Amino acid sequence: ILVVDVSASGSFGSVSQSKRELAAEVACLLAFSAIRNNDKVGLLLFSDRVELFIPPKKGRSHTLRIIREILFFEPAGRGTAPALALDYLNKVVTRGAVVFFISDFQTGDFSRELSVSGRRHDFIAVHIQDQREEVLPNVGIITLEDAETGEQIEINTADRTTRARFSALAEASRAELNQTLRRNSIDAISLRTGEDYLPALRSFFKQRERRLTIR
Repeated sequence: ILVVDVSASGSFGSVSQSKRELAAEVACLLAFSAIRNNDKVGLLLFSDRVELFIPPKKGRSHTLRIIREILFFEPAGRGTAPALALDYLNKVVTRGAVVFFISDFQTGDFSRELSVSGRRHDFIAVHIQDQREEVLPNVGIITLEDAETGEQIEINTADRTTRARFSALAEASRAELNQTLRRNSIDAISLRTGEDYLPALRSFFKQRERRLTIR
């Protein structure tokens, strides 16, 4: 099951690629691998609501439909509600599945729902990030807008304290997410826009294969 965050924050990208585009590339790659392995594959797209659910099936035409939806679906919502998406997933997918949850994880706490999904499924979190959400450049006074709420804030990036505080908040958020994933024994892959994601994916699956073989 590919669970893909299509909220408005995915439209951000400081390089030639947005987070939504990177998420789509990775999801499509995983869908193609399902064709090759003759696996069933399903899709759940979410924002602040469940936007689309396609139950798992085998077959090339089914998988191509999933890829088309990943690439071209236009969501109705702008916010992010992973807890709602996981609740829905846990209700409609009753048998254990391999779940790839692809998101930038810019949201509130959803650890309760994640705990249920982590116990029920083989759950893998794919964290999509952009460098400018972690480090501000020194470019003077700029206006930042929350893509999901439209809220704007003006900040002076020339101020060293402001840049340091921004980076510290981003690091704290990332550390909290990683702690939540570890606490629930969730495997994770971190990817950044503008970087080649194939080495990270290969490394993850090789480590995973070794770990499963040892078990």
